[in-house]
Amino acid sequence: MFRFGFKLLVVFSLVMLAACSRHWREGDPGITDEELQPKVMEALQLAANQADAERFKQLFSDQNATVFYAESGSAMGPAQNVTAMYSWDFLSGQGAQSFAPETIEKSRVIFIDIPYEDRIQNAILFDITVGGQHIVKIYFNDKNSTDVEPTFFDNGEFVSQMSSSDGSHILLRSFDTDDDVLQSVIQLEVYTWDVDGTELLNGKVTTLVGFEP
Repeated sequence: MFRFGFKLLVVFSLVMLAACSRHWREGDPGITDEELQPKVMEALQLAANQADAERFKQLFSDQNATVFYAESGSAMGPAQNVTAMYSWDFLSGQGAQSFAPETIEKSRVIFIDIPYEDRIQNAILFDITVGGQHIVKIYFNDKNSTDVEPTFFDNGEFVSQMSSSDGSHILLRSFDTDDDVLQSVIQLEVYTWDVDGTELLNGKVTTLVGFEP
């Protein structure tokens, strides 16, 4: 079941940062709300794990979902600007370890945020093109064995612990929030961990623009 009638959110967001300074973040996704669903379906067809793709599709169809979208091209700039990563090793298992970040030809990121009454559901899809080949991987914020919620707000910062079906993990952070709700235009920092369990900033998705039901 697919969902129609997405609406592009206002592309200007007043952001409160940790230092209590304010600035405006703006973005143009380069697509209309009518083009969003075909773009998402296109990316899902390229996913190596179709079980993950089907689950992502179900979340995309949720009537409460806000879908944030970013894609390299004329509107948002080259892939290295859209997805400014130091490393793509977190896509390991999908052939991503054999190239340098500067060799990426295209990139697309789709992030789903669904705030339920008792929890927040998140999913993120990375789709990059290298040497004409797509590498697609999906992460979900599934709750692990601890009592800590995988997604929460901490003094105005959005934090989401994400895992993939192959057992890899990333952490997403953003200060583009207002009263514990993500703004309509956000930046997501992507963290991984070293062998000692210390968080390492791996890069960021510089601008994602939200579409609401």
